[in-house]
Amino acid sequence: MIHFQNIRAVFKKQLLDTFKNKVILIQYFIFPIVSVVLTELIAKGDATMSDNYFAVLFAAMFAGMIPTMNIVNIITEEKENNTLRVLFMSNVRGPEYLIGISALILILCEICVAIIALVGGFSGTELLQFMGVITIGIVISMTFGGAIGVLCENQMSGSSIVIPFSLIFSFLPMLSNFNADMKEGAKYIYTQQINSLVQSIPKCEFSAETILIILGNLGAFLTFFMIAYKKKGLS
Repeated sequence: MIHFQNIRAVFKKQLLDTFKNKVILIQYFIFPIVSVVLTELIAKGDATMSDNYFAVLFAAMFAGMIPTMNIVNIITEEKENNTLRVLFMSNVRGPEYLIGISALILILCEICVAIIALVGGFSGTELLQFMGVITIGIVISMTFGGAIGVLCENQMSGSSIVIPFSLIFSFLPMLSNFNADMKEGAKYIYTQQINSLVQSIPKCEFSAETILIILGNLGAFLTFFMIAYKKKGLS
């Protein structure tokens, strides 16, 4: 049985740890800050570029990188410092711990995505669509990152594995804009489809292929996480 008081305790603990670690906190806001700067300096002064160009671009990049890296960093740091052992001795279970830290990551990510969306001029229904699409990408990223965090024993091993994948997930949508062959291959990655969906707002034009690719990525990463958790757990 899940005990919500334990989830709340994990959430509060991780919230305090995050605000103490300025490096981690800054990671969340890098993309929103860059989005603001480039939108004001470039997009709004270029008649050939839409005002939401950088918001759309950086939102997909954010979803592919920040949630993945942060959930891995949190889990592996707790393992390395033996904090998890203390939590489990306090009757906190693995699922409760994962829900607690995931909830915090999701909330911080949503704040950043909202900033990016507002910078891009999204409002009303378009804002909700924007937030909803990017949230799907964030959840998929956290699922993959959670699996990596469970499998790795320390921050060094976790970072060495997650950084290359985060860079691929994050930069593929941008790079595929300049290379047709790369775009054809990148379409099987969820961040490419998330980017395409955001670009289609407010038309919300999406195909069955888009839905299947996103669900396929989610299903594959969820299976990966379940196998990793069954094999290693959080001990």
